[in-house]
Amino acid sequence: MKLIRTNVTKDAVIPDKFELIEHGRCRKGDIVLAKLISTLKKPVNYLRGANGKKFRAKKGSLFMGCISNRYAPKILEAIVPKRLKKGDVINLLEIGGTLGIVKSAKPGYVRKEAEFLGFVSYKGRRINIRDYSIKAKEVKGSPKVIVVVGVMEDSGKTFTITGLTGGLVKKGYKVCVGKLTGIGNARDVLLSKKKGAKKVLSVIDTGWPSSVGLSRKQLDDVFMKIFSNLAEVNPDFIILEIADGLTQRESAMLMKSKLLMKYKPHFILSVKDPVGAYGGEILMKKKFRVKPMFFTGRGTQTEIARKEIEETTGLKAFNPVSQWKEMTDYMLKKLEFSVL
Repeated sequence: MKLIRTNVTKDAVIPDKFELIEHGRCRKGDIVLAKLISTLKKPVNYLRGANGKKFRAKKGSLFMGCISNRYAPKILEAIVPKRLKKGDVINLLEIGGTLGIVKSAKPGYVRKEAEFLGFVSYKGRRINIRDYSIKAKEVKGSPKVIVVVGVMEDSGKTFTITGLTGGLVKKGYKVCVGKLTGIGNARDVLLSKKKGAKKVLSVIDTGWPSSVGLSRKQLDDVFMKIFSNLAEVNPDFIILEIADGLTQRESAMLMKSKLLMKYKPHFILSVKDPVGAYGGEILMKKKFRVKPMFFTGRGTQTEIARKEIEETTGLKAFNPVSQWKEMTDYMLKKLEFSVL
């Protein structure tokens, strides 16, 4: 049976003749060998490989994944297990290959189970994705920094980022994209790459399978690694995503980061409805001392919703899918860039 490496393990160097340690304490980022117990069914009946492409997965599939936790209020909360031994059952947390223990989940959620076969190692030393992290570099140049944040998860941040990326690229600007928080899934940054982003990076590239539970210092390190490596290609714009909502622990810590604020970021707020836009703007002002340039996201899909948001807040709202050009032009004017 073919052994598949999932996307979260993409940067690790794993020898052909790797070894397995069949029991021990778990560390976030440890690469493990696992076998699917559950039969994955639609709409998620695949995993994402090291190259970012999807592959069909079925009961009995062998794959290399990575020990992680996950925070997704609409779906589940998962933690890193304290210890594992061969034969233990763990949960597949996301199609990028993250594995942990589901602590709580929404009603009706079906846990995707895998059998732990061992920690992947070489010459007696476990392989962890932190060993292959990108390094922070000296920042040169002064790109405009755009931060897209949402009132909560699944608010439409990805549509906003891809819309802006495509719009800016079409106007001749060089764009890079980074995802500072979230879980190890390549989908978001790959979509930006398809829209013409020169370079894309996510939390995986910094040596973490997810940002959940990181300290303020570790989050600043994630930011600096991503930002400095994107700035290296001298882009006009760096678009950064802060995932999972304004009230989420790591998101809130990054919003208060002095290191991030040093680069004078401009914020865009992705919302799910007019009330979320009103409350999100207030929260941004009071808690983080910043103001969004405009609103976007799933709550801006109709003209009447955009009108309610604009009348309530006094700020513009754009549908990132159908109004990507107008959204891009408006942002450029706000930032005093040429609308080419």
